[in-house]
Amino acid sequence: MPSDSSMPDSKMSDSEMPDNSRPVGGHQDMRPLERREGDRRKDSIHRAIVILMALDIVMGATIAAVGLGVLQDQAIALAGGGLALCGLVLLVFFELFGRRG
Repeated sequence: MPSDSSMPDSKMSDSEMPDNSRPVGGHQDMRPLERREGDRRKDSIHRAIVILMALDIVMGATIAAVGLGVLQDQAIALAGGGLALCGLVLLVFFELFGRRG
């Protein structure tokens, strides 16, 4: 059987093997490097937005609890509950539609 030069020889060392034959991180990512770096930046921005929205929900719930429990003011409790509800709705919509594209 003739030797095919396109097939890597099993006796080749790692330094002799072409770069595309070694998987990166357990799998081979076929996307260009620029695309992968952009995805990392988008993921960090996405994570920051989700964290800020979650903090908005926590702050709204805290304001509602303090308004109702400590201050016994329904207006403050309603405002805090509304803030938490708006943050929750925005977070759900962002998670549903934020990953597209």
